[in-house]
Parts: sequence; structure tokens; C-alpha cells
Amino acid sequence: MRLFLSVFAACFAAVHADIWKLSGRVFVPYIPEFTGRYKVRVELISGGLWDSICGDAIAQVDGAFHIVCQAPFHVFFWRNLAIYHRFRENKCYRAYHKNIYDGDVVNALEDDQPELDDSKCPRDFYNHSNQPLNYR
Repeated sequence: MRLFLSVFAACFAAVHADIWKLSGRVFVPYIPEFTGRYKVRVELISGGLWDSICGDAIAQVDGAFHIVCQAPFHVFFWRNLAIYHRFRENKCYRAYHKNIYDGDVVNALEDDQPELDDSKCPRDFYNHSNQPLNYR
């Protein structure tokens, strides 16, 4: 019995969450870059039996993003991406892409839906250098 408990405990001690790294690009048809527009937020979500947010980032002015996070432990999981944007009438929208892979280019407008939580979409804008303006 003691041996069984030791083996059982060792199996669970060896379980650890992976580090996920995801780089990709968000695009909007006919908009080559987001200068002067509201910033775009992306969330990496561990999906499966339930959804858990792994990490998030603000996309660069050209739509590029990079997220590094510790994936939650799930029995079944997939890497999904939520894109929060204000490209439609300056209202908050969410596009949800399932089974995302490193290097994917995703359309922010594809199957997007109005987001009820307006705070998910950033209210600040991209400027020309994607850095804070330095007024002297």
C-alpha cells in the first residue's frame, strides 16, 4: 500500500504546466497598419473542457504580437486567440480563433461579435512610432 501511494504521489508531482510562446500577426483587410487607430488587444486562451486565459498582449502597429505565458493544466486543451478591437464604428468587438499556431496571421474582422465588456478593448491609439509621444 505504501508503495502504491508513493508511485501515485510521484505521478502527480511530475505534472507541470508548459510554457507557451505564441507569435503571430493580426490583420484587417485594406488596412496595412494601425497608425492613428485604437490599439488591438490579443488574449491567448487555453481551451478545452473550460477556457482559461493564459496571457495577453497589445499588438504592434503592424499587427505583430508575441505572448509568453504558463499554460494552465487541462486534460484536453487547445490554443485559442481572442482579438479585441474597435475597427467597427469605434465599438468593442471580439474575434475568436480556435487552434491557433505560432506564426499564424489572423483576420480581426472574421466572425467578430460585439463584446459586452467594453474594458476589454483598449482606448488608447497607435501613433507613428508605436512609442509614447515625447512633447518638449
